[in-house]
Amino acid sequence: MLGLLDLPLEVLTIVLGHLEDFDDVSRISLACRSLQNILQNAKTYLIVLRSIISTSEVYRNDLQICKFVENNGAFSDSYIVNSTRPDGTDIEGSKFYELIENIPEDLTADRIRTIECRWHGIRTLQELYLDAVNMNRHRARGANEADLDASTLQPKSVKYTFDVRQTQRFYKALTSYWLAMEANWLLGRSIHDTWEDLFTLNNDVHELWTGNLQKDFLDSLDLLEVYDFVYGNLVEHLIPNGTPITQWVGQHSDDFFPEIDDDGFDYGFFRHHLRLHLRSSDIIELLAMQKTSTKTGEILSNRSGYLQRRGVFDSTGGISLTDHPEGDSLDVWKGVENLESSAYFHLLESGSELSRDADIITKWEEFRKNWKVNAKWLLFWWADPVEKIESLIEDS
Repeated sequence: MLGLLDLPLEVLTIVLGHLEDFDDVSRISLACRSLQNILQNAKTYLIVLRSIISTSEVYRNDLQICKFVENNGAFSDSYIVNSTRPDGTDIEGSKFYELIENIPEDLTADRIRTIECRWHGIRTLQELYLDAVNMNRHRARGANEADLDASTLQPKSVKYTFDVRQTQRFYKALTSYWLAMEANWLLGRSIHDTWEDLFTLNNDVHELWTGNLQKDFLDSLDLLEVYDFVYGNLVEHLIPNGTPITQWVGQHSDDFFPEIDDDGFDYGFFRHHLRLHLRSSDIIELLAMQKTSTKTGEILSNRSGYLQRRGVFDSTGGISLTDHPEGDSLDVWKGVENLESSAYFHLLESGSELSRDADIITKWEEFRKNWKVNAKWLLFWWADPVEKIESLIEDS
């Protein structure tokens, strides 16, 4: 009977290309020296990764993210030599539909390597999340300071970790949000021949935020949990209340935040606005720079320039070459409300008994009010998270 290693290389490569994620590739390469040698061949390795990206649900958003980042990055880099938005940097709105297409032929070697780096790089946010989970659960048990490691202030015995499936869920949630954010960024600098074209694109981007990127109810719940930590806890850690806000907005304080005053400044609104522009990689970078500046006593250099290159101070609505009809307007604001709508939509579509409850909207809203008590730090470890959440909603 033929064994795995008896297969022709071409067939073996196809088999390896149906692994679920890049960690599987690393693990299988450790199984024996023969597999390790096969995967150390650069050409074979790229073929395997290309197949995994193309077939695995884990990387369903990654190719589009690559294309959007490349496109939006060319625009943001222009700010390096320009203090204001450069002329000629608007993009035809139809470009969105080209970028959002997931075409296998677009999966170049450079993009494959970028996706591999993203997979490993985002693990930093996962580890920060696990640290927070263990700390908060430790406190919930009523532990005292004597139970903490003096050097890290982390619990001495870390109980909660991620398995393969949890790691994949965390990654899918982050990349779902990342793609929606990139699409919204492109919308803000798009130019259209007619108001109707701009209105259509705005609606299509809006759909990304309210259901199309999350395949089911669990995906939507994962996204709410990950968003709450990464774009809630971590962004608040970067810019806590009382931060001298002019360090972040610089010359844009007068036109972007009129009558700015650190004492009366709406930090919540500012952080909410940043969540429409900061990529996961940006948050990792800013956290690293913050830690370095704290140790050296220095401050982050040119914070406002950093935010400017992320489009924070640009218009978010796009441009129409024709006037819009009287009474029509664009709803360009995106945020957690859209993610909540996505979860609620998928709950209704689930066909469960709860989805047919006449009071479901009231129960859902009450459940969301109590999320931090009933679900935060817990969702990823429930054996059947959908059943658990539906039970919590039913009891709300």
